[in-house]
Amino acid sequence: MAQFHKTLDLWNQNIVDAILDGAIRVNRGQWVQCGEGIKSRLIDINFSSGTFHCVHGGSYKEVNRQFKRVVELKKRILNNFTK
Repeated sequence: MAQFHKTLDLWNQNIVDAILDGAIRVNRGQWVQCGEGIKSRLIDINFSSGTFHCVHGGSYKEVNRQFKRVVELKKRILNNFTK
């Protein structure tokens, strides 16, 4: 399992490339910066397309609430496919 890092700036192409190349390994829930403003939390990475699924919000409380909601929904969907 990858360790958590200080907030990763996803607007920095060197960091994005390092993640996609496997030099930086990240976990779901990693705090990331997507532009200016409130930090976001990473949900998933699609390595084939190079896209990052992150949760954003107007406050850290909202980001955390949305993060928990998305993770729970993904678990439910996965459980439905494995039944």
